Amino acid sequence: MTGADARCQRIVRIRAVEHRIAQQMLAQAQREVDHIRSIRDRITALNRANSIEAGKSCGIALAVIAETQSRLARASQSTIAPLNQALAQVSHRQANSAHAEMREQSARRILEKSEAKHNANAERRASASCCYRTNVDAGGEQ
Repeated sequence: MTGADARCQRIVRIRAVEHRIAQQMLAQAQREVDHIRSIRDRITALNRANSIEAGKSCGIALAVIAETQSRLARASQSTIAPLNQALAQVSHRQANSAHAEMREQSARRILEKSEAKHNANAERRASASCCYRTNVDAGGEQ
């Protein structure tokens, strides 16, 4: 194996690690989005459960329920910006992951071409040491 082949293999390993890191970062960003969505869903469920029953509530209970609903509405509104930021982060990380995968595949193709060239040169050297050569392209002997 030549130094160029070893360098190509190192590049492939590095690009594979970069791709794995990009995938992990994408998964982390997706978990953040899922976490924010679950918080928003819990707030919505609490707001739905916090309803006023007609005729069975006193004035203080109605005031508490109204205050709770307004706080839950503010909490729900405060999840909009973090959710949008997390979604933007996910799309950015998806692009990074796709780019890292493309770079890894490119490095693999370069390595395969290098190995094929190395094998062809080894075969050429081996056939050159024979007492006669066969013309592989023409299919006959020289």
